Amino acid sequence: MSITNKRKQYIIVFVVTVVAVIIYLFSHHVHIVQPIAIEMDKAIDNFIQLTAITEEWNMQANVLSVCEYNIQNIIMLLLAKICGNVWAGINIYYIFTFFMISFSMYYFLTKLEVPIQISVGLAVLAAFMPFHIDRGEGQMITSNFFLAPLFMSMFYDWIYCRKLIASKRYMILICLAPFIDIRISVMVCIIFCFLLIQRKDQELARFVLRFFVPFLLLCGFVCMLASTLKLDDIQTAKQEGMRILDLVMPMRYHAIGRLSDIRLSYDITLSAHGESGLNSLGILFSFGFVYMMFGMFFERKKDSCIAWMGMICIVAFLIAGICGLGSVLDYFGVHVIYWSRMAVFFVVCSIATIGIFIGNIYNNISQKYGKRIQQVNCVFIYMIFILEFFELIIRRNM
Repeated sequence: MSITNKRKQYIIVFVVTVVAVIIYLFSHHVHIVQPIAIEMDKAIDNFIQLTAITEEWNMQANVLSVCEYNIQNIIMLLLAKICGNVWAGINIYYIFTFFMISFSMYYFLTKLEVPIQISVGLAVLAAFMPFHIDRGEGQMITSNFFLAPLFMSMFYDWIYCRKLIASKRYMILICLAPFIDIRISVMVCIIFCFLLIQRKDQELARFVLRFFVPFLLLCGFVCMLASTLKLDDIQTAKQEGMRILDLVMPMRYHAIGRLSDIRLSYDITLSAHGESGLNSLGILFSFGFVYMMFGMFFERKKDSCIAWMGMICIVAFLIAGICGLGSVLDYFGVHVIYWSRMAVFFVVCSIATIGIFIGNIYNNISQKYGKRIQQVNCVFIYMIFILEFFELIIRRNM
């Protein structure tokens, strides 16, 4: 594939993302100098609380401390200064993150050789995945979800495909990631260790450790900065675990009454607590999640990549799940809050699984019946994507 074709493909992703974001913003009656999707009854990031809610950031002497040594917060602060309005700066960055997520997801899907017709639609849907639109600007940590597809691409190249090439893109990612989202970076360190042990490949281990050790040191450095800023709380760490229920069940207060009743009845019957389903995958990607789990337990040769992604998700869940191994770390003074956000690995892998699943069907039909049926098949797939898009943005009774 030539560079020119790659550029054209990313232009297509950009254009489709623009259309989707405009529809989303129009449905929220957006005003650039006012909050788009913030809700005061939910937890709000410290930086957003200081800069936008209390407007105390001008009183702080150390700008880096106010920004929590986080690149994302620094960018938002600069945009706020340029625009002369705090919410304008936050909103501009918030809108920009939809494109960051769609581009990074498209990059991962191309690694998996998912057909472009399917990759574009799925990449754009990824930008509207759990937490990112339901939490909104109040928890801008969710905009860092673009890191997960990039790290999955790195895992895929280095460990699954064993391409032992020192890509400049991955080196930049390793250097910047801890300063973008330390929580995802810590989880990546854990997954890295597991994958290296599981492969039992000395040459691969020597290659990866050259990059993994500096990455681990950077994560430790940022963790020390976080602890001096008192960002972590042991009680919050216990409450913010991830659970499978939130991924596959409908959301509470779903716009469709029947789905809302199912979720509320389930939670009341089992006295379920914690997250209220804000990271629900939606109908299409819940199917992808279940298919990925079956692909892991009943692995077929052509589904080996799906099984591999399922294994990564299981590792993430064992660490980040409510009452998972992450809770043990609390008693050793290692507090990593918002473990529930590690559901992003499930999100990315479920989308990739759907891409592989639909891609196989698409290719088989095209080979068997020719281009005319291929076009009809493509239209049908995009009808499903459009329905899923609206299911994602209206599923919650705002």
